[in-house]
Amino acid sequence: MWVFEPKEIVWDMQTEEPIPLESKLYQKLSRQFYLKEWLDEFTALYNKWLDEDNPIIHNINSSINRTVIDFLVDFNQSLDRGIKVFYWFDVDRDKHPHFKWKKCPLSGIILKDFGSDFPDTNRLVSTQYPLVFPLS
Repeated sequence: MWVFEPKEIVWDMQTEEPIPLESKLYQKLSRQFYLKEWLDEFTALYNKWLDEDNPIIHNINSSINRTVIDFLVDFNQSLDRGIKVFYWFDVDRDKHPHFKWKKCPLSGIILKDFGSDFPDTNRLVSTQYPLVFPLS
């Protein structure tokens, strides 16, 4: 997921192209999840992080993150085989510039590397949760 422009909230992990707003996937997602309200709340917290260095958006267990993660667990079960929606997450790179993801912060299980066919920003995924992480 991304911030700022609605057309960039959901994108293809491999190509990093935005999913069209009129796509069936995006329409289903926006019918079942309160995207605009969530985005407004996330943007406010993101700005608070920028202005006050408030770390809540970098806490995987904060309600802003868990709300979408928990929703996606169920949502992905309703999608066609081979289609999944993941939530992109990372640490605060200003404070941890050399951090390397190895395990899912929720399950503790080693992350799966999708390999060089995927951009480094979207290469590591949790096998238990709908989460994607950058390689470095």
